[in-house]
Amino acid sequence: MSQTYFFIDECGDPEFFGKGKSLLVGTKGYQPLLILGMIETTNRKALYKAVNEFSNQILSDTLFKTIPSVSEPNWFLHAKNDHPEVRAEFLSFYETALILLFMQLLLVKT
Repeated sequence: MSQTYFFIDECGDPEFFGKGKSLLVGTKGYQPLLILGMIETTNRKALYKAVNEFSNQILSDTLFKTIPSVSEPNWFLHAKNDHPEVRAEFLSFYETALILLFMQLLLVKT
């Protein structure tokens, strides 16, 4: 029987209350969205290798090398910091990766 692995990540801030239990909803800087994403795989080592190969392809691509964030030393994939073209390439990569399931949940905090 193969083992299943889950990788979970979030985007946004899960907080509703600040210091002293003051409500943050509607205040300046409040993030009304929270996104949770999860992938499921049975081969985490192959997935890790595939993600590293994808990163190396981006780094060796003549066009992507011209993007300032990619050309920075120690660049790594991170959707928050990546150029929209890199994000689009990574979403295409999802279709070929060893992922059994990809789920995303968008929560609107009101």
